[in-house]
Amino acid sequence: MPPKISFTRDMIIHAAAELVRKEGIEKLNARNVAKAIGGSTQPIYRVFRSIDELEEAVIEKLTPIALRYMLDEADEESVFLSIGLGFLKFSREEPKIFDLLFVKGKKKWIFSRKNPSLGPLMKKMRRDFFLKDMSEQSLMSLFRDMFIYSLGLCMQKSIDIDRTNAAGERKLLHDVGGQLIAMALIREKNPGALEEMKRSFMS
Repeated sequence: MPPKISFTRDMIIHAAAELVRKEGIEKLNARNVAKAIGGSTQPIYRVFRSIDELEEAVIEKLTPIALRYMLDEADEESVFLSIGLGFLKFSREEPKIFDLLFVKGKKKWIFSRKNPSLGPLMKKMRRDFFLKDMSEQSLMSLFRDMFIYSLGLCMQKSIDIDRTNAAGERKLLHDVGGQLIAMALIREKNPGALEEMKRSFMS
């Protein structure tokens, strides 16, 4: 009689994560995961109350991949710019994980201290000459704004941007990133001037 195979939580999460990475979040269901681990659906529902709970575990496992792209990317001119460039590279090279984390997944990103994943990114941002003395709140807001813009570039399909043109992508991020940094510095050092600019713009 063959030995009974015991499927651990880690084994199930690993199989589900690989399934999503190769075929997409649409394929994440108990039957497909059971097939991937070479068993039945029983071990899955013994460990997880639902597929939604399994999805949360998969997101937790795959999130470090996205963060690694942003942390490892380098740029000779700007540390801050390198984070956005890393994110764009991630969206190209890991499209299924990108879809899970930032398009179709059920978990929302939180841009505050409550999200421990952002700690290393904030630390990297402080290596940028223009950002080294910026307050934590301003730094987080700046990252959020650049992240939103970068996400828009990743998801564009109907506008005239060539995603295979790395130099063009870099220029777009560079130009917007410079503007965002300038606004963040004005907001922090002279908020009255920023309000005056807003009033002038809207008058």
